[in-house]
Amino acid sequence: MAGAARDALLQLERRHQWATSSHRSLLNDSPSLRPQVMAAMVRGYPDAKREAVKETRLDDHNFPAECPFSPEQALDQDFLPD
Repeated sequence: MAGAARDALLQLERRHQWATSSHRSLLNDSPSLRPQVMAAMVRGYPDAKREAVKETRLDDHNFPAECPFSPEQALDQDFLPD
């Protein structure tokens, strides 16, 4: 992942930590939702990527075509990409 895209993703992640917390709490309360997390990530990534491009003003090609994170990584507040 390009350095600028990685930095932009880190900035966006920090701005949306509250969402991660609430999603993790929801999954802890309803473990049966876990299998649906990956499908939701796959469906939501194109919109998230467009929003990241818009917010960061970086070119689309700076971001991966598909979400580079597993659901566990996405929900782990301590996870930082390489």
